[in-house]
Amino acid sequence: MSKTVIACFGAWCAQLYLVIALPQVADEAYYQRWGELLSIGYLDHPPGIALWSMGGGRWLNLCLLPFAWVLLGSAARRLGSHVPLSLFLCTAWCTPLGLASGVLVTPDAPLLLSWSIAVFGYASRSVLITAGGLALGLWSKAMIIPAAIGLLWLWWTDPRRTVRRRRVEVSITLLIAVLLYIPHLFWSVTHQGLPWSFQGGRPLRLFSTPEMLAGQLWVGGGLWTWYLLRCYWIKIQSLWSERSASIDRIFSERERQWFWLSAPSLLLWLLISVGSRVEPNWTALAWPFGLIWVLEILSEPQRQRALKVSLCITAPCLCLPLAHQLIPLGWGPPRDGQRLAECVTDSTEHLETSAWVVGRYQEAALLSLPLEMNVRSSFVERITPSVIPLLRYQRPSERRRSQYDLSRGESILPLPCDAVWLGPLQWPEERCRAEAIPISEQDWRCRLKLSRCVCDSESVPPKTPSEQRSMERP
Repeated sequence: MSKTVIACFGAWCAQLYLVIALPQVADEAYYQRWGELLSIGYLDHPPGIALWSMGGGRWLNLCLLPFAWVLLGSAARRLGSHVPLSLFLCTAWCTPLGLASGVLVTPDAPLLLSWSIAVFGYASRSVLITAGGLALGLWSKAMIIPAAIGLLWLWWTDPRRTVRRRRVEVSITLLIAVLLYIPHLFWSVTHQGLPWSFQGGRPLRLFSTPEMLAGQLWVGGGLWTWYLLRCYWIKIQSLWSERSASIDRIFSERERQWFWLSAPSLLLWLLISVGSRVEPNWTALAWPFGLIWVLEILSEPQRQRALKVSLCITAPCLCLPLAHQLIPLGWGPPRDGQRLAECVTDSTEHLETSAWVVGRYQEAALLSLPLEMNVRSSFVERITPSVIPLLRYQRPSERRRSQYDLSRGESILPLPCDAVWLGPLQWPEERCRAEAIPISEQDWRCRLKLSRCVCDSESVPPKTPSEQRSMERP
């Protein structure tokens, strides 16, 4: 058995370890709440992730995402790549992005599976498989669109097919994909353009390119990112120096394929990062064939050096379960609903409160607060049914909207004056004169920021939803 096959099995075992040992993070809990209230559309993403969460969550990742990477590697082989499948899988899974793909339940999981189906369909010259993959991608996440443009352009200019045939195939593929996506498109039209309008309403932030590049260096495993960006730069320089009318003239056939299957998902977001913040995972679809391209052109010593750097960046991710146990819950991103509920229970006993208010959707989801109004959190009730009589979500004006606001409405909820807010002092101050609850020096397990209204104070009239929206940040 080769070393690369053993490394692939080791990477899969590392994913299995994280699936079991890493507590649920806030976004995973949020999408799990979506799965409990299925709909044809949601505020910030299509419903693919809701079905994925309902269908198995992390265990679905662990089973189907390795299959997706195998499909991508097989498609590359069909398109002429000489990179062994085991080497491609080992390289991909030894990056933070590849490792996380088999663990975290986010829209990127069904998106990657959809992309693998679409590209395998193209490599197999199957219109139906490609159209089905692109349609599934549209039902998963908007990031399929730049990748799909590159794939369809590659097909439109494919020299393996006659001009007439490839244009007919691309037209039929696009038509089938759009037809399969029409139900969600109709929902979007009748719901103010969601989720596209929500994602398009992100605030401008100039010159976020350094942050975006730093994120790519991390998710891509360091040197792999450097080598891929250098490939793009060399080809762009050649294009400029030759003043070529077509970018395809400066590529070999295989380079042309790897460029159009990776560049649209990376270079587009690099350009957008000049005026807006780009999250590192938005370029996920660029990496499969970006890695294929880099593996083909690098020498063996360069491959080994890049793989070692990638392992040094990825290996610390295996310490996340231990770090979670050692770091107080109030430090770092929201996570671990079980532990959060226990911290809330312990605080309830000495604060003598009759209600808790969460201002962020992350904590609401982690505490299993359903999206439906007037439904109590079964998770918290299961732990302490008599201790926490009321758990409410009330978004402060400074926070962005979430599916909770869309499902429950944005009305101001009546709350008892002794309600404790899971958040900073500024949140309850929109309703009353409030005070921060000091953190006990002995509390090294939770360290939660808590605040509450002062019961004997004169209440500030709560703001109406329109007043809240006018105060929101763009």
